[in-house]
Amino acid sequence: MFRYLFTRLLLIFSILLPFGAMSQDAQDNIIKALREGSAKEVARYFNPALTFTIPGHDGIFSQSQAEGYLKRFFDDNKPITFRVNHQGKSADGARFFIGILTCNTGTFKVYSLMKMMEGRERIIQFQIETNED
Repeated sequence: MFRYLFTRLLLIFSILLPFGAMSQDAQDNIIKALREGSAKEVARYFNPALTFTIPGHDGIFSQSQAEGYLKRFFDDNKPITFRVNHQGKSADGARFFIGILTCNTGTFKVYSLMKMMEGRERIIQFQIETNED
C-alpha cells in the first residue's frame, strides 16, 4: 500500500514539476531580456493581443506591434540594470512582477502580468512608465 501511494505521488510530482519550472524559466527569461534590452526575447512571451503601455503608446496591441514599440523604446533608452522589487501570484494563477529599469536616460517602473494561455505562460499586460520616485 505504501509503495503504491509513494509511486503515485512520485509520478504526479514528476509530471507537475516541469510546469512550475517552465513558469519560473519564463519569468527569469523576461527579466534577463529586460536587463539586456532585448525586445525580441520579451516579445516571445507576449500574448497575441495584450494591454501594452510605454511612454508614447498605450492600448491593446498585437504581439508584433508591441514588440516594435518596445524595440524603439530600448533603442532610445539603453538598459543599464533591472531590479525586481516585488513579484507574486494571484488567486487565479496569474503571475506578476514589478521592477525598476535603469537606463541611460533615467529610471522606469516596469509591470508585467502573465497568465497560462494555451499551455504556455504569456504576458497579457505589460507596462513601462517613467519612475517619479
